[in-house]
Amino acid sequence: NELSKSKFLLVLDDVWELDGWWGDSAGILLGGAKESKILITNRKVEVSQAIGAKIHKLPQMCFDEIWSLFLRVV
Repeated sequence: NELSKSKFLLVLDDVWELDGWWGDSAGILLGGAKESKILITNRKVEVSQAIGAKIHKLPQMCFDEIWSLFLRVV
C-alpha cells in the first residue's frame, strides 16, 4: 500500500453523511504513515461519533468575526 509509505493530510469539508463510504475507505486511509492526518469538518456530532473521531467544537462566529479572520488570512 503506497499510503503506508507517505504522510498526508486529507481534508473532508462539510461531511453530513457517511453513506457507507467511510467503512469502505477507512482501512486504506487509516493505514497511512504515522504522521498522516485526516481532518473532517461537519455539523453533526453523530458523524464524528460514528467514525470514532476526536471532537473539537468551535464557537459560532458572527459575520464581523468571520470577515475579520478572512481579511487577516487572505
